[in-house]
Amino acid sequence: MKRTLTWTLLLFVLNAAAAHNAHLPATEKKNAAPAAWQGERPQKDDVIALLCTVNNHWQQTYPTHGDHFWNRAVYHTGNMEAYKATGDLQYLDYSLAWAEHNNYWGQTGTNKWRWKFGYGESADYVLFGDNQICFQIYADLYTLLGGEEKIARAREVMEYEMSTDESGYLWWVDGLYMVMPVMTKLYNITANQLYLEKMYEYWRWATDLMWDEEEGLYYRDGGYVYPEHTTAAGGKDFWARGDGWIFAAFARVLDELPADDPHRDEYISYYRRMAESLRQCQCVDDDGNGYWSRSLLDEDYAPGYETSGTALYVFGFAWGINHGILDENRYGQTLQRGWNYLTRVAVQDDASVGYVQPIGANAAPGTYVGAHQTADFGVGAFLLAAAEMSRFAVGTQSPLPLRVASAEVLAEDVLRITFNTHPNAAQATEEKHYLLNGQPLQALSIDFDDIRTVTITLRTPLGYGCHQLHIDGLQSAEGADLVPFDRTILCTVPLTPNDVEMTITAIGAQSGNPATNAVDDDYSTRWSQEGMGQWIQADLGHVMSVTAVDIAFYKGDTRVNFFDIMTSTDGETWDEVLSQQVSSGLTTELERYSLPQPVEARYVRIVCNGASTSTWNSITEWRVRTEEVTAIQLLPSDKATSQTDKALAPWQQRPLYDLSGRTLQRSDATPRSLPPGLYIAKGKKVVIKE
Repeated sequence: MKRTLTWTLLLFVLNAAAAHNAHLPATEKKNAAPAAWQGERPQKDDVIALLCTVNNHWQQTYPTHGDHFWNRAVYHTGNMEAYKATGDLQYLDYSLAWAEHNNYWGQTGTNKWRWKFGYGESADYVLFGDNQICFQIYADLYTLLGGEEKIARAREVMEYEMSTDESGYLWWVDGLYMVMPVMTKLYNITANQLYLEKMYEYWRWATDLMWDEEEGLYYRDGGYVYPEHTTAAGGKDFWARGDGWIFAAFARVLDELPADDPHRDEYISYYRRMAESLRQCQCVDDDGNGYWSRSLLDEDYAPGYETSGTALYVFGFAWGINHGILDENRYGQTLQRGWNYLTRVAVQDDASVGYVQPIGANAAPGTYVGAHQTADFGVGAFLLAAAEMSRFAVGTQSPLPLRVASAEVLAEDVLRITFNTHPNAAQATEEKHYLLNGQPLQALSIDFDDIRTVTITLRTPLGYGCHQLHIDGLQSAEGADLVPFDRTILCTVPLTPNDVEMTITAIGAQSGNPATNAVDDDYSTRWSQEGMGQWIQADLGHVMSVTAVDIAFYKGDTRVNFFDIMTSTDGETWDEVLSQQVSSGLTTELERYSLPQPVEARYVRIVCNGASTSTWNSITEWRVRTEEVTAIQLLPSDKATSQTDKALAPWQQRPLYDLSGRTLQRSDATPRSLPPGLYIAKGKKVVIKE
């Protein structure tokens, strides 16, 4: 939305900028009088390619979803802008799955009398803005896809909040980014004018608390206001990421605020004032990379690169120039230097976003921020910047490369492949493009839904466990080539009641998470114990022929677990039948670990050696799989036949047990010399009769 600045307001901004510049330290005046910017805008394809590379890396690294809290939600504000900029449906799918994972809720408290808005992460902090930013994504998904359930909780929370007399809900600068765009989005959905009125009331209260008129910047909160709080050198302490939140919030609010809103010009005046202040305190290295140090006016207080604040500023400057609110001649060089930093310094060779200051509340002097420090909110800020830079860039956007967005095992004999955009319909149903475990895929049918999903029905069911899927040679409907796809897919074991009665014990258990939780047919409970060499074991009651062990690990889709499997016939002597096992890290459901050959055992033990993220061991469910039990009738020796002798032959090489699991001592005589009764041989029940 373009707005024309009045001459009065223009003079105010220029005079304020001059006053601000007069008292800046010499090191902060380096950009004080820019010449008209003559730089070239980046190419749209280059910006989109980098955006996709970074976002694909993040989503492949984190294929599953966390909670609704602010750091994850900030990523999704960027991811949704990435979707809008590219049309890549994989990005929409990712945010939709995250929203559904959180049931379109923020914090879960239901007793409104207990709702709070101070800092807190428990269920009652429903009114705390860090628990409300998720509503931005839910509102966007509603606008795109419909479904009242997507915004029901958002409306309940925000409309209750607006019904109170409290004005100080946004008492820290981060909250302005977290909440203000929620209110404009919900206004545009509901047409309830109260959203805009209360948004202004909350912003005005926060601005009166945190705004520094002399500097044109916001303090982080009331505890950082000068002169009660200073940097080590006695200066004012403005936190880069903190001011980044409000600078980006202005852009996101103005983007959806009605043109006739009575407070629009006031928001714009603060936004422009901040832009001028931020232009003047940008740091520029010897290679022309522009960044903002963690303490905006005192670089020495917290020196070095920092990405999250810088990315928010790049987004804010790009949006302002794109919408005619900021003058490109004055701010184009600031924007270009910031983009240089993001593309040349922040993005690492592996496509991760580095130099992201960890979660905190200030400039964190003395904290090292390095190239390999990343975070979800930092990636989200980068995506905001890149999406807006793609609109600033020049050139025509090329067709989106075709990619596999997801590959799922729906059943043992059914695969579903979803693409990020429309594939060539004829190619999508050709068997030759799909390899399974290095071999041509044998399909009964390949069905295409005419949009972007292929369903493959296999001739032979997959075995439980991991399989390698390769897809290549396809093109999109627009003629763009498929990015070759190689991925491990997992056929999980259905959660059914245990078919073997087991008595469960463990070396120990965390309070509240006993061993019996691992066999209660419920993924939401678990056995847990910390440390290396911790074990949980099953007593099958008698010796059986064990073929496999199925295990479901707590948080098994976000970390891998390390373990061994041991068996015993008597509970004293143990054999390691599977060693140095590693879970897939792909699922919270049961995974199968098959033994090389059936093993006779009464006891099965899982020896746990921690996970990839900690030394904790947590199993939600496990099963011991055995061969089918059959009965064999042995005839008296005088009626023996060659068939009976053949059935008995394995007994000459394998141990024989009674039903208690005790090994029977036997001579060279055949088992026919044993008294009549029920025995176990090779895991099978054997009946000896007179």
